[in-house]
Amino acid sequence: MRKLVGLVALVLAGAAIASLVGCALISGPTTTASTTTISTTTTTTEPPASWEQLQPAGAVPAPRCYQAMVYDAITHRVLMIGGFDGTKAIAETWAYDANGDSWAKLNPAGKGQPSEAEELPAVFDPSTKKVIAFDGTTWGYDATANMWKALSPKSRLKSARKGASMVLDSSNGKLLLFGGTDMTKWYNETWSYDPVTNGWMNLQPAGDVPPGRSDAGMAYDPTSEKVILFGGVDADFNCLSDTWSYDPATNSWTKLATDGAPSARCGHGMAYDPHTKMIILFGGIDSQFTCYNDTWAFDPAAGTWTQLHPVGSSPSVRGRSALVYSADMDKLVLFGGATIEADSSGGLGTQVLLNDTWVYGVNLGTGGAGSEGTTVPPATSTTLSALGAAATTAAAP
Repeated sequence: MRKLVGLVALVLAGAAIASLVGCALISGPTTTASTTTISTTTTTTEPPASWEQLQPAGAVPAPRCYQAMVYDAITHRVLMIGGFDGTKAIAETWAYDANGDSWAKLNPAGKGQPSEAEELPAVFDPSTKKVIAFDGTTWGYDATANMWKALSPKSRLKSARKGASMVLDSSNGKLLLFGGTDMTKWYNETWSYDPVTNGWMNLQPAGDVPPGRSDAGMAYDPTSEKVILFGGVDADFNCLSDTWSYDPATNSWTKLATDGAPSARCGHGMAYDPHTKMIILFGGIDSQFTCYNDTWAFDPAAGTWTQLHPVGSSPSVRGRSALVYSADMDKLVLFGGATIEADSSGGLGTQVLLNDTWVYGVNLGTGGAGSEGTTVPPATSTTLSALGAAATTAAAP
């Protein structure tokens, strides 16, 4: 159950709502808004990239947030797993086919699939050709057979961890999981899953480690063979703006001194873009319920963040969407998320879930009907006086 913390009312609603959906109530047009940021000394040239809203044919997934998305290199599709529909977790599996520009609900065979599929960490594993997901149970999904199976690893990570971050370390074929919460504790443990031996291991890195958090962004850089972690929310419901690097070769974390980084936030999308060799970050929310639709690039070689200004329109402000790189498209794919509509009484905002599909990359058009790629200034946010667990209620960072 969510607790009141400071000026922000925080209600923990168990499996129905996790801690980090809410977005700020925004007044006025976002296209002229700006945010004061720390100046950066980076000289990285912005790639000529833009956002474009797609209009998939046929049925599309219902509006949702907290969903996981992965690219399946065997079927050449983007797979979306689960999410939160405003009242409950969604136990669904969908596939986006770029060739047909269409979504399809897969209705997997078998006895089960992830049921606590809200804030679910999931990664595609090329060695077993399966999607690996964790909700307290370790699952494998075979897209060719269209079947989920509980993997029952010999050495287990037992507790479910909502909002944990998970990536594939392609240098050794293992999955790395960091953080997450069981709604009583915000973890700062680093775990490794070996899909070949089907076992988890608590890596217990030496030295400093990132503070416990959930809903962070994490991506693997194949050039440096390191993992980059940014932001998230801690046990006091404070959003974070720190950048960390994890080196699997030395099993150690390093806090990076990055000027000009994105502002503190959680629930942002983050993915490695092989086309630019950058890690791209989009959107998120902060502790004052400010929603963002800004686009950033982290250069792993230089260790610097650069705010990008994509040509044309960007997706509207949102938190807890899903972002993944599609090799077939050579683009990043974004789906859904949550935002908040105004409450004229000055109380609760109304949570609005989204189901739009966007791509980010080079050689695109000027985009769809979203707002321009600008951040929303914190000064325009409206404090929510109370928070609850209903579908029309904003949950809090």
